[in-house]
Amino acid sequence: MGALASLNKYLWRYRGRLLLGLLFVMGSNFFAVFPAGLIQESIDLVSNYLVEIKSNPKTTDTQVFFYVLVRLSAFIFLFALFKGILLFMVRQTIIITSRWIEFDLKNEVFGHYQKMDLGFFRRHATGDLMNRLSEDISNVRMYLGPVIMYGLNTIVLFVLVLVMMISTSPFLTLMVFVPLPFLSALVYVVNKRILVQSTKVQEALSSISSFVQEFLSGIRIVKSYGRQEEFEGMFENQSLGYRSEAVRLMTINAVFFPLILLLIGISTVLAVGVGGWEVYQQRISPGVIAEFIIYVNLLTWPVASLGWITSIWQRAEASQRRINEFLNTQSNIQGGERQVDTEQFVLEFHGVDFSYPETGIQALKSVSFRLESGQILGITGRQYRDWE
Repeated sequence: MGALASLNKYLWRYRGRLLLGLLFVMGSNFFAVFPAGLIQESIDLVSNYLVEIKSNPKTTDTQVFFYVLVRLSAFIFLFALFKGILLFMVRQTIIITSRWIEFDLKNEVFGHYQKMDLGFFRRHATGDLMNRLSEDISNVRMYLGPVIMYGLNTIVLFVLVLVMMISTSPFLTLMVFVPLPFLSALVYVVNKRILVQSTKVQEALSSISSFVQEFLSGIRIVKSYGRQEEFEGMFENQSLGYRSEAVRLMTINAVFFPLILLLIGISTVLAVGVGGWEVYQQRISPGVIAEFIIYVNLLTWPVASLGWITSIWQRAEASQRRINEFLNTQSNIQGGERQVDTEQFVLEFHGVDFSYPETGIQALKSVSFRLESGQILGITGRQYRDWE
């Protein structure tokens, strides 16, 4: 999980809705997988009917055949309807929960900003602070919503399909899953590259945001000195840097997606080729081939989406790491909860020195004074002096 582990407190807070979403995911996938068996039964029914009608055309009960076929079709339609309803409920639970967590996270980051000392804001550009509060949190929200939703869907669907395939034909299942180790290795290798490149993209985006914010803050000075063209060139260089990093990330994703589809296509070819041989050897029925093709197609989008999920996951982790950098930064000024009786309060300074940590400029040198309740002291001036 890495940096994303810090979000577990939010996942635990909304665990009820997430568990409900998991149940809806399981239900929708059940209604997606189960019709494949009905289609296999329908194909075998048609195949057997054609054999019987050729051999014994007078004794074949056509009415019963069509009744069974219509009933199977009705079940397939109902399962598709239930699947659509449950998919709607999945989005109503998991995606909406991600919006709630986004709301909580933004409030946490903004509240932390308010607790920081002025030195923190001098060290960090305003555009970078804004980007972490908006763009980075938006990337994290994509992990909390689509990544979790599609990730759960892929896991549940994979388990259901695997159980159904093994129960139908263990040998054909083994042949269909031959490309799986290569797919796992591909995901592992590309995953690391996406994480590194996603971090570079977010840093480049923060740099652009900081530049634009500083430019707009000083727009009157820029126009007064006629430096518009100079700043335009600087902005173009910033944008070119961001474009270059973003294109590299998209190139990785563009290569990843077709390779996954290629491996899925090999599984389909194996299902048809090996399945045809199994039918020829009379080990399985023709409908099993169609059933396995449906199972492979059911896995096509979830497996193909691994590239997209991986990209979003890594961008979210890069963004959350940037957010954690600020959340883990403590203010140099720590307030206490001690109650002070202001009527009897006496404040004394004895030889106090103070220098700004960011610039090293010394503001106070050997300052000593005593203030009792109700007294006011003003300190001004640019020269250092000893005060007694």
